[in-house]
Amino acid sequence: MSENLTTKTVQGIKWNSVSTITNAVVQLGYSAIMARLLAPSDFGLMAMSGLVLGFSTYFSQMGMSQALINKKDLYKEDIRVAFTSSFLLGILFSGITWLAAPLSVYIFDNPQLVPILRTTCISLVINGLGSTSISLLRRNLEFKSVAIIQIASYLVGYVLVGMSLAYLDFGVWSLVAASICQAIISTVTSYIFARHSLSLLFDWKYYQPLFAFGSKMSLISFIDFLGADFDTLFIGRFLGEANLGLYNRAFILIRQPVSLLVGTVSRVLFPAFSRIQTEISRLKNVYLFSVSSVALIIFPICCGISLAAEPIVYLMLGEKWTAAIPILQVLAFTTPFRVLMHFSGIVCDATGTLTWKAMLHISYFLVLGILFFAFKPLGLIGCTYAVLLAAILKNVGYFLILRKVLGLKLGELLKAYRPGFFSAIVLSIGLYVTSMLLESFYLPNLLELIVLLTVGLLFWLVSLYFTPDKGLLAQLSQKFNNRPTSKKSNSPLAQLLTKVLKVITHT
Repeated sequence: MSENLTTKTVQGIKWNSVSTITNAVVQLGYSAIMARLLAPSDFGLMAMSGLVLGFSTYFSQMGMSQALINKKDLYKEDIRVAFTSSFLLGILFSGITWLAAPLSVYIFDNPQLVPILRTTCISLVINGLGSTSISLLRRNLEFKSVAIIQIASYLVGYVLVGMSLAYLDFGVWSLVAASICQAIISTVTSYIFARHSLSLLFDWKYYQPLFAFGSKMSLISFIDFLGADFDTLFIGRFLGEANLGLYNRAFILIRQPVSLLVGTVSRVLFPAFSRIQTEISRLKNVYLFSVSSVALIIFPICCGISLAAEPIVYLMLGEKWTAAIPILQVLAFTTPFRVLMHFSGIVCDATGTLTWKAMLHISYFLVLGILFFAFKPLGLIGCTYAVLLAAILKNVGYFLILRKVLGLKLGELLKAYRPGFFSAIVLSIGLYVTSMLLESFYLPNLLELIVLLTVGLLFWLVSLYFTPDKGLLAQLSQKFNNRPTSKKSNSPLAQLLTKVLKVITHT
């Protein structure tokens, strides 16, 4: 069983890497083109719509996806229950959203949002139809199928439909059409890969086990959603759709490279961690190893993005997005803390530590609100600083939880961070000096970015050579070299993450 879990999870990581890398590359090109075809206010309106729609999504799903993945023994009745609830709740909350759309004016003070909401709410029904199939694929670690679904739906929905309509001057409606089309393609293809009974089931005794876990997950996810998207709510309400558009595009730029790491890991590690949820010592070792390995990559990447923010914004978004440069610089420092607390959240989900997680998320939401109002006089950049400070405080809260759950000590956590901090400092020094030297040459944005990327990579490799924690690199090397040759992957990301799974399975 252990070998089977390792093989499936390694394959899952491989295909998640393929999907995430492909989508990230496509999204970069998509974002660059759409930023030149649309105005910041168009992206701001879509971000507002996404916030309201996300509010309904958490209630329409009721945590069924996580419950299907987490349940140890799954029966056909469980699948029918998940489909029934997701489908009917999708219809219910789609109707509620349509009826309540005019109330959004009181939240964002923008009447343009009403018709957009009434159109996009149909995606709640569409996603409700497909969520069970996607959950079954992820439960069985069939991530090749998931990768195909994600890539195909994004290409058709956003690239083909969205970009075509934007070119034809449909404005924000090109984004609306793209999101609905993507949902349709995803739902249809997911059912093709994972067919299940479409018969509805209404016997409560089959609902109770799934809702016991799923409702808690849904509540926690909803609270997390409020905290994660409170920046969208606050900026949209008090600073307007144009400022929200600037913030949203800067956030997308930093999310692309980070999604290469986090998106691949979380979707694979949650089902794997759930299978060893009672083996606390193994979870602790895997958590520390995961944090240390990921920090070694994510801290340098985000420092590099912050220092190269100007050529990145001009190259990816264009000259009219100059105001997004300082926003990207601050968000780059926020991202590592969001990534690391994401891993902490996976441990809490896998061990069922949901009450403490919910309390932390509620506290985070309240603290973030206080910080937003405190930094509001500074404008958009002040809100960005509030997000950074709140992310740091949330990581502190997660440490306190993991200290109880895993027996985690502060010294152990700081030791796990140390290689990443060291690499980030070395890389930052190299990039800062290089940036100062390049100022007098007035290089094109693309050439400047290539130079900074090359220098950053070289200094990162130098930092690995002089790292104060040789043990991590030795452990990575040893675990990789001990794998059978037939299972080695050519993907550096897959190679790194495979070591984590070797720790889990003792192979």
